[in-house]
Amino acid sequence: LARDYERLAETLAGLHFMAFAILLAHRFITFMVQSA
Repeated sequence: LARDYERLAETLAGLHFMAFAILLAHRFITFMVQSA
């Protein structure tokens, strides 16, 4: 059970990183479009 929990934690960390990267990219693109 502990090993599954560790894997879940890694997966959640990866999902958080992906969501953060997508959000950052979206804000960056929106900023570039507005300033263009």
